Amino acid sequence: MTKNILCNIGEEITLNIGGKFQVVTEADLLNRVNQIYRIQFSEAPQKKHLELVINILKSNSKMDLRFYGNYSENSIDWKSLNFVENLQIDLWETNNLEEIKDLHNLKKLGISKNVKSTVSLKILENLNKLEILYTSISKDVDKVGSLQSLKFLTLREIKTKNLDFLSKLKNLTDIWLTLGSYEDINGITQVENLRKLSIHQIRNFDNEELNSIISNCKHLTALELQNLKNLSQINFVNKLNNLSYLYLDANKNIETFKDINNSKSLKTLVTSNSRPLDKVLIYLENVENVFLGDSYPKSEIEKFSKDFKGKNLWIHGKEIIGKHEYENPFLK
Repeated sequence: MTKNILCNIGEEITLNIGGKFQVVTEADLLNRVNQIYRIQFSEAPQKKHLELVINILKSNSKMDLRFYGNYSENSIDWKSLNFVENLQIDLWETNNLEEIKDLHNLKKLGISKNVKSTVSLKILENLNKLEILYTSISKDVDKVGSLQSLKFLTLREIKTKNLDFLSKLKNLTDIWLTLGSYEDINGITQVENLRKLSIHQIRNFDNEELNSIISNCKHLTALELQNLKNLSQINFVNKLNNLSYLYLDANKNIETFKDINNSKSLKTLVTSNSRPLDKVLIYLENVENVFLGDSYPKSEIEKFSKDFKGKNLWIHGKEIIGKHEYENPFLK
């Protein structure tokens, strides 16, 4: 059964079903439990509601639990949640979240800094089962390096000197870096099992630095680059022998796709607002799936479509060859 219902609990219990909101009873909620992917509290949990949710989660360990909104972390009975595996915290203000350190069964955790936070990520040190972490907390972010089971990491708006603390995480395969301020991100090149990398709007690095760093992530199979204003070349493509998927979004200073012409591994290229300055497409003729969101000269498209040797070609809203279908590895 597809899990496509979001349950929100405030003063009332509400189900979001396909964008439509429905107020339900506790009995109705229990009848739809197998379709719910997340239960979230938009107000401080009432005891009766928290007890209800605890009973549901004990039988549905994969379901997400989220706390968000303008209420105190102290209004949550954290000790009763020591069995929870998937937790997201988006409270407006957080003080220390010390109770999190005792939730030893956590496998997935999201902690966001919204309005104000004095939280230290030292609370993560003993979460030995944690596999997935999303955070925008900078204080003591190096403690992430102690999470030996970690497989997936998203760092958003983080301010730290470097990412060297990631080098010992043997199970880490996915890294997403969004915004933030770094002096050095070469630490990601030392993550020996890194397979998927997403970099979004990081400003402190020039074209040469970006290409060097990405080129040294030798085992990448999938790469997303978004809104990198200094990126003018993509010569890393020729140096990544396992790269099969490349997504370029809002990289408006790329000079050419020429480097892609020599890639033997790239199977799928997806772009949006990243048309190369030379507007030449022939370098993509051997890529299996090409999906370009930008407009190109009609003559260039006509010429390229004749030379294209791949399966699927889509340009600026038009299916030219095959279908506009592809598997996005970042959605797995």
